[in-house]
Amino acid sequence: MNTVLNNIPGTFTPPVRIPAMSATQRPTTAFKSPRQRLTRTRTIVAGTVLALAGTTLVAAPSEAATTRAGCTVTPLAPTSQNNGQSALLRVIVKCKPDTTITVHSQMWEKDGGTNPDDKQEPVKEWNWVYMKDANAKTLSYVRDVPNTESGPEEVYHSVRFQVRPSWHLAFGNWTNWEDSPYTVFPQ
Repeated sequence: MNTVLNNIPGTFTPPVRIPAMSATQRPTTAFKSPRQRLTRTRTIVAGTVLALAGTTLVAAPSEAATTRAGCTVTPLAPTSQNNGQSALLRVIVKCKPDTTITVHSQMWEKDGGTNPDDKQEPVKEWNWVYMKDANAKTLSYVRDVPNTESGPEEVYHSVRFQVRPSWHLAFGNWTNWEDSPYTVFPQ
């Protein structure tokens, strides 16, 4: 009989007696070193994390949200108004209680290929929106759908914001612009 000791630092495992076997009888996994077992465990954990991340990405909603300083802002896809001549642009804002936020929204007309998207002026601005409680607010405005090309127009809007917590005298930095999904408006 052989005696096997577990040499993992900081732990004590009493010796285990393993009956002697010939090389052809030994299972290959029974004699892994602690380092090999740790590497295998890390590989299994990494694979599980990647599998779960893939599931999360597939199940995520199409609207993208940005969170900063206790506020989450989500630009929603434009919806048709006035028989498709106008677009209702909405932004959902949810903040910690007693927070003030400023939100900018910029409407765009999406172009394909190498053409840059067409910015529609002006920027809609909601200044000093006070969030008394943690309930979500929907900020919205209506803009005419542009006619920039022959065929349908693909409209979306970009949103950025800055937050002023109740205990702070100034607003924080602006977030990056976050795009909503686009909506196709037939012309």
